[in-house]
Amino acid sequence: VLRLLALTPLMVAWSSSVVGAVVVLVPAVMAGKRGWRHWPGRDWARLVAAGGAIYAAGFVLLFNGIDRIGSSKATLLARLETIFVVALAMLFLAERWSRLHWIATVTAVAGAVLVNFDPAAWQFQFGLGEMLTILSALVVAAGIVVIKPLLDRHDGQLVTGGGLLIGAAWMAPCLFWPATLDTAVSDGPVKSLWLVLSLLVARGALLGVSWLTYNLAMVQLGASRCSMLFLTVVFFTVIMQLLVDAARPTLGLHVPANLPTAVCGGLVIVAGIAVLPREADEPQDSMSNRPDP
Repeated sequence: VLRLLALTPLMVAWSSSVVGAVVVLVPAVMAGKRGWRHWPGRDWARLVAAGGAIYAAGFVLLFNGIDRIGSSKATLLARLETIFVVALAMLFLAERWSRLHWIATVTAVAGAVLVNFDPAAWQFQFGLGEMLTILSALVVAAGIVVIKPLLDRHDGQLVTGGGLLIGAAWMAPCLFWPATLDTAVSDGPVKSLWLVLSLLVARGALLGVSWLTYNLAMVQLGASRCSMLFLTVVFFTVIMQLLVDAARPTLGLHVPANLPTAVCGGLVIVAGIAVLPREADEPQDSMSNRPDP
């Protein structure tokens, strides 16, 4: 969407959050779910904070990173989110930090180094796009740790849809302010209105379903393990980008110049999944099922 249409990353992030919220919340409301009416104030504060972190700041930072360095490299590099999630979950959710977690951490960091390494120039490439992507990973990780106790206490569909809607509300005022981060706008002309709406609706629907399934899985697996398993997204992103770029090279998808090294780095990151203990061996989160003091 960023390359085909003359839209800023902020526009894409905001519209995706709105559509995603509708896709998640409408079925919940039609099913008679009204659980949010009885939420205490501290849970609403958590949702507002998490919605702003994950579905507003995280989205805008990531989309700006993608616009500068391409989706493959941004998605591979953004998997550092796993490291941040595990570290924050250890500190605030009482999830165990075992030797296997340390091995997974070192493996993932090594993979991120490979993703960001240009073998032709024999030097590391680190610019604004890379910095925004890593900052996005840190912000999203913090939001995940904040929202995890809500998922343990409340309906995951309402939490996810509410978070997306709150994220859109956080971003809405910025749509009327002079652009700061949104300087890398596509050079392509705006296509037909129906094409614009179709792409944005499709992207938002996928976003809502993706976050809903992620949040529901996090209740069962814990924040750390769920984040590790999500690393498989790097395979899908790189493969899909290569296929689309081969079919439509004029879209300018920024396939990494150091693609072999970047792919190897992604494989190394995903290898961290293999060293994690089985779910049966993981202790239950000792704090996630207790109400806040």
